Amino acid sequence: MLFPFFGMSGGYLCGMEQNRLGDEVVLRDIGPCPVCGKGRMIEGSAGWTCNHFRNWRDFCSFTVFRTYSGHVLTEEDAVALITGGHTEAMNLVTREGRPYRGVLRLSDGKVECVPQEDMAGTCPFCGGRVRRTSTGWMCERYFSHDSRCRLFIPGTILGRQVAQEEAMRLLDKGRTDVLDGFAYNGRTFSSCLVLDREKGCRVDGRICRCPVCGGDIYPGDRAYNCSNYREKEIRCGFFIWREIYGHRVTADEVRSLCSTGRTGLIGFHTARGGTMQRSLVMDENWKVRLV
Repeated sequence: MLFPFFGMSGGYLCGMEQNRLGDEVVLRDIGPCPVCGKGRMIEGSAGWTCNHFRNWRDFCSFTVFRTYSGHVLTEEDAVALITGGHTEAMNLVTREGRPYRGVLRLSDGKVECVPQEDMAGTCPFCGGRVRRTSTGWMCERYFSHDSRCRLFIPGTILGRQVAQEEAMRLLDKGRTDVLDGFAYNGRTFSSCLVLDREKGCRVDGRICRCPVCGGDIYPGDRAYNCSNYREKEIRCGFFIWREIYGHRVTADEVRSLCSTGRTGLIGFHTARGGTMQRSLVMDENWKVRLV
């Protein structure tokens, strides 16, 4: 379709210099304007703009720009937006540079970036639906005035990004396994995430009670250690290595060792590159070995 050539400025059409007003070029028409219903959405350098312009009081400035939140729109994206009101899910980026999945949606004559509301699970506090947002995982009743729920799992906690599978375990079990990479006051450390009805989600590295002195067991860089190892009157030296024969010892296995003295069968690596099925047991001297 042929249209007189006009430039795009400020979201509406304006005339170009006198010597080019007579030029005609092919401008691609992708459909009717979903806002005013009078004009057509025409492609230009900035994106797709409504061409309805009778005078300075009767015109439409609706524009679908070429780029939103780091995503460059295709013509298919623009057509889906003006005909269906939203695009398919796409990879977007927040102002802070954090990637997320979302859609572009028409709302009150404007294009908005909306996080994709993926169903992530059921809230263990109130039974509501937990959805994935651009900032984390949130119960649908988090902003409810009648039955507000405190469940919110941030996508980033103490400088560490929370993975989808970690959030899912948190919803299912109430706590994660040991996670590395948290940072506070310039120091990195390992800990767990746990759900709390009052706080929603918090960092708590306590694994279980020490079988020797009754202190708390916490994960360190290389081992699970008793919290009393620095207490002058106790100096408890109990520990369990975090990695044994190529196997990363989990928090559940530490709890089993400290409460019953052994674990179930676990896959370990041999010195020659093979695998073996063994259990971890704790002897009378509080040392952990394979059987």
